[in-house]
Amino acid sequence: MEQIPILVQAFFSNDPYYPRPIPVNPLYTEFKSGYLDGYPADLIELALSFLTAIEAEQAQRSHSGGN
Repeated sequence: MEQIPILVQAFFSNDPYYPRPIPVNPLYTEFKSGYLDGYPADLIELALSFLTAIEAEQAQRSHSGGN
């Protein structure tokens, strides 16, 4: 799972193309659902780790006054 920080960085580098990863945002909820639907069952933990990481990064950015 060492690739998660790289994926998080890439996600936020492409930020204008994705909904903000805020769990109560309906657009993000749809993104998250579609993202998970696209993963095979044996890799779902990787997908969930990534989603948890981008949600945490967004919360940190929001708390510190960033985007």
